[in-house]
Amino acid sequence: MLILARRNGESIRINNTVRLTLQSHNEHQVKVLLESPKGKAILVRPVGKKLFSENGVHISTTRTHQGMLRFAFRAPRHISIWREEIWLKMHQEAHKPQKNKEVA
Repeated sequence: MLILARRNGESIRINNTVRLTLQSHNEHQVKVLLESPKGKAILVRPVGKKLFSENGVHISTTRTHQGMLRFAFRAPRHISIWREEIWLKMHQEAHKPQKNKEVA
C-alpha cells in the first residue's frame, strides 16, 4: 500500500494517463477531480471510504492531518503512481533538449 498526502489543489498522476486533484476536504468529506482519457469527473465521498476502484487500482482516503488528506493506493506493481510535482520534473528532464557535442 502506498500513502500520499495532498493539500487542496495538489495532484497525483497514475500511469501517465490519470490525474487526481484534491479540490476540497474536511473531517467528513472529500471532493476530488478525476481526469482520464475517458473524461473528467468530480468525486465526492466520505473520508475513510473507497474513492475509486478500476483496473486493479483501489484508492481510498484516510484521516486529515495538518490541512492535508492522505490517499491510500493499492495497485499492481506495474502501475506508476506519482505526486504531480515529481511527475512534472521527470517529464521536463526527459523532454529537455540535448546539447550537441562538438567533434574535434
